[in-house]
Formats: sequence, C-alpha cells, structure tokens
Amino acid sequence: MTYRAYRHSTRRVAGLLLDLGLDEVARLVVAPGEDPRRGFPQVCLITRRTLME
Repeated sequence: MTYRAYRHSTRRVAGLLLDLGLDEVARLVVAPGEDPRRGFPQVCLITRRTLME
C-alpha cells in the first residue's frame, strides 16, 4: 500500500488557518531524521477559533 505525502510550508498553513479565523495555540515539529520513511519535517498545529468581540 502506498500513501501520498504533501509538503506545505508550516508558515503558509498557519497563515491560512489564521485567515480562516483560527489562532495557533501549539505547534509540534518532528525533525526529518525522526521518521526515515518520510525524510522531511512533520508538523501538528493546534488551533482554536478566534473570539469575536
């Protein structure tokens, strides 16, 4: 079985989420060497909806 992996800039994705009204709360970055199968950084972003006043 094969899977596709897409590489997107973390900064770009975080910016798109911000444009959609989501604030970044936390970011987890996995270094490229931690996953020899993929060989590039992996990022998990935790966001929450921006409070409207």
